[in-house]
Amino acid sequence: MAPPTPVDPRRPATSARRPTARRAPRAPRSRRLVLALPLLLAAACGHVSFSSVLVDEGIPHDGQQSWRTSDGVSMRWIQAWGEDGAGYRLEVRGTRVPVLDEHDADFVFAEDVELTLGRYADDELVAEMAVVVEDGEVSRTFRRGDVVQPWDGEAQAWLADSLRACIRRTGLGAETRVPRLYASGGLDAVLADIGSLETDSARGAHYEVVAESEVFPDAEVAAALRDAARRLGSDAHLADVLEEAVEARPGSAAVVDAVLDACPSVESDAHLADLLETVLEDGRATGAALARALEIAGAHISSDAHLADLLEDAAAHGGLDATNVAAFVSALITVDSDAHAADVLEDLVEHAAVDDALLADLLARAAPRIDSDAHLADVLGDVAARRLTDRAVREGFLAALATMDSGAHLADVLEEPVRELRGPAALADLVRAAGRRIGSDAHLVDVLEGVAPSALADAAVRAAMREAVGSIESASYRESLLRRFPEDALAD
Repeated sequence: MAPPTPVDPRRPATSARRPTARRAPRAPRSRRLVLALPLLLAAACGHVSFSSVLVDEGIPHDGQQSWRTSDGVSMRWIQAWGEDGAGYRLEVRGTRVPVLDEHDADFVFAEDVELTLGRYADDELVAEMAVVVEDGEVSRTFRRGDVVQPWDGEAQAWLADSLRACIRRTGLGAETRVPRLYASGGLDAVLADIGSLETDSARGAHYEVVAESEVFPDAEVAAALRDAARRLGSDAHLADVLEEAVEARPGSAAVVDAVLDACPSVESDAHLADLLETVLEDGRATGAALARALEIAGAHISSDAHLADLLEDAAAHGGLDATNVAAFVSALITVDSDAHAADVLEDLVEHAAVDDALLADLLARAAPRIDSDAHLADVLGDVAARRLTDRAVREGFLAALATMDSGAHLADVLEEPVRELRGPAALADLVRAAGRRIGSDAHLVDVLEGVAPSALADAAVRAAMREAVGSIESASYRESLLRRFPEDALAD
């Protein structure tokens, strides 16, 4: 019977727009290894002939697969790999995959587990080792072909060699190997060993242990991350390593700097955007570091959707200031989609972390790059509802408003603030802008009808209103509007 189809718990390669939501913390690699769907590893070493048992069960010739059994708790985990023309198959059944390395021949596990390791050649089982741990009792069986062999030094050597081959391709046992290598030869020994591994999956598992282990100081973690950027060709594995480092070393400027150094090596928009989001979360990058992250995003993320998501996150997490606003704007203007650019600016308006001076600067420099009047109207409508009492914001708002051509959209933006604003200076500015920008008499009258008669007591509002009324070409529209106000309301 075919195994049940597993459900992939890893994050997807692409993401829909998520205005301010954060991803849930990822499980450590030791648990992600257990739960992952089939992961195709790097190409096998030479031509490998595998047992038909592996093919019949749907196990890749060089890959891994896992799924939960019917009780929903215990796991079945299978790893297959090729080495020197032979095929290997490691199967584990239990509540989790045990931590193994070539020095664990005695298999002292905390939980009950069944483990089988077989070596195949030309569809024939050449040798097999089976270990069962139940209630603390360990039983071992070693066979060559159909003949049971004693559990002696030869059997243990065969097991160690087989596990060593598995480690070189899968990274299994990295949690115990990395600390042992570090204790014997420091970081140089760890990196030299990583260099001897054969797949990005194996190398990534070892780099993540370095990133997460407290025995490594931040400076050594930073050096390991730069080494990972040189060695790992897989965007997924490199991004995993860099994200683990940022999450495990909160507040470390050295680690953030190394991660940013490595970011250009991640070519996938999805992986790079998720990685930079992790860097930005909880204010991990501020000031110049945030500027650098935004520069990397603008230069290397070509997807409007991913870049816009990241810029929204930058606004949500705070940290935008005079040291990095130029980098933010530079990244924003590379977003070709008016819809995505408008989403970013709308979020900026909504977040209190963006102060009035910064918002004014962003409106003046970034809003005009939105060609669509409809999308720009959405942005300016949010500004009008929240921030127009500040003069600098109002000036940025009016500069962006001046780039709009549609009388209908201009009216949509201006109607509510003209009706609701009580500050005479702000109201005068909006009325004057309406008269100068709205070419449709009908739409202009819709806006001017919102001016309260009492507001005309202010000389600036009265002058702006006279100017706007003078731009109405239709006598009937002009007379209809003037009937709403006292006869001498617009007199000098």
